Amino acid sequence: MHFRVISLGLVGAIVSGVASAADADRVLFAEPVFYSPDQPQSDQVELHDGLSGFAEARFGYGKISALGASVDGSEWALRGSLNTSLERGANIQFDIGYGGTDVGDGHARALTGAVHGYLRDPEAYAIGLFGGVNRYEGSPFNALSRLGGDRYAMDLTAGAEAAVFLDDVTIHGRVGLGQVSYSGVRADRISVGVGGRFYATDNLRFDLAAGLERVSYGSADLDVYSLGATGNYRFSETPVTAFGGYRYDAVHASLGGASGEIARAHNVILGARYQFGSQSLKDEERHGVLWSASNELF
Repeated sequence: MHFRVISLGLVGAIVSGVASAADADRVLFAEPVFYSPDQPQSDQVELHDGLSGFAEARFGYGKISALGASVDGSEWALRGSLNTSLERGANIQFDIGYGGTDVGDGHARALTGAVHGYLRDPEAYAIGLFGGVNRYEGSPFNALSRLGGDRYAMDLTAGAEAAVFLDDVTIHGRVGLGQVSYSGVRADRISVGVGGRFYATDNLRFDLAAGLERVSYGSADLDVYSLGATGNYRFSETPVTAFGGYRYDAVHASLGGASGEIARAHNVILGARYQFGSQSLKDEERHGVLWSASNELF
């Protein structure tokens, strides 16, 4: 399962426990260059329509093992991204999403948003900065609210990201720093991610990604290690992409010198994406929506 919301619930419990014992914590489609037949080559001007993006729905099913028990769970997410191209390779990408995880009688929900500002040369690289804000709610926080805690947790993150474009391969990475806040208590957060996108054709792509997130409060640390693989296929002459993948998460906690794995999950994900302003998956990545949302592995 995707552990972000569940992990933040665990952080809330850990931080509340520590505090009470000392509290929780892809493509702007640049239109083809238009040439006036009356203009000489040196006077040709590149025109853009300015916007491209996609809307996505994703569903997942998996199994979580924790404290010697194993339970089934499901997740779902809705996400939209919009990219606009400025002058001299400058781009801005906006992300918004809402999703949830359900495990037994428990549930968690997340409302997410991010903005990316970056420079891109479609033939070589992209580099920029991002910022994100996420709000979490659900069963873990409802339980803590009965003890006087808030019903929501907030997560603010900012960082840098970069990508290198090869002929049929893209290598990308990201590092972010931020804070998780709950009931007036703030915990530090660091995230690191790296991945590769491999094109069999312009409309068939395979992704591999790995990530680490650490949330720290005092002497307590909560680490989430993630590995994922996914395949994407965009149907010919249509703006629709189908995708499916596998994700593995492991959660480790440490407190007062003691540490160990407290949970792990295996999750299968399926989804579909409606795109506009691009002609293929590769075209989208090289000229439009490029980055995953700031809270997504893929």
